[in-house]
Amino acid sequence: MATTGLGAEGERSLARAARRIPIVREANFALGAHLLARLARAIGPMPDGFDASLVELHRRGKRDHPSATACGVAAALSASGIRRWETARGRRTPGTLEIASLRAGETPGTHLLLLAGPHEWLRLEHQTFDRAAFAAGVLAAARWLAPSTPRAPGLYGLADVLSPPRIEP
Repeated sequence: MATTGLGAEGERSLARAARRIPIVREANFALGAHLLARLARAIGPMPDGFDASLVELHRRGKRDHPSATACGVAAALSASGIRRWETARGRRTPGTLEIASLRAGETPGTHLLLLAGPHEWLRLEHQTFDRAAFAAGVLAAARWLAPSTPRAPGLYGLADVLSPPRIEP
């Protein structure tokens, strides 16, 4: 399930369903977007003087901003000491992730994480060229949920789908 913005009643319905069946839920099923969040999680404490910014670009008709993927990357940065994000508006608040949301054209999605220091920067970017990128994650989730490998009821994510299988002693 890749639907976001369900609201309180939708979330309750999803939780009820997950008590009966396994559900894979992810804001973005593109495998590269998952890897971007994994890399963001691994950054750890930010050096003094570094700022984090995220620029996300989506098709002109996308309604939410920032996107659920951008919010996921923001949450993944929590280990870096950045606990809040703010919409880019001019002067930034130190220690926050600044997110700029752009809506233009028909691009399926681009997320650029920029870590900028006094004399250098690091760019981590995921760009989707075609919606087929989302299909790879959806197919991986479908195979993972296949009846031949029964799963316990619950809510799962791509981290579960892509993790190596456990070998029981």
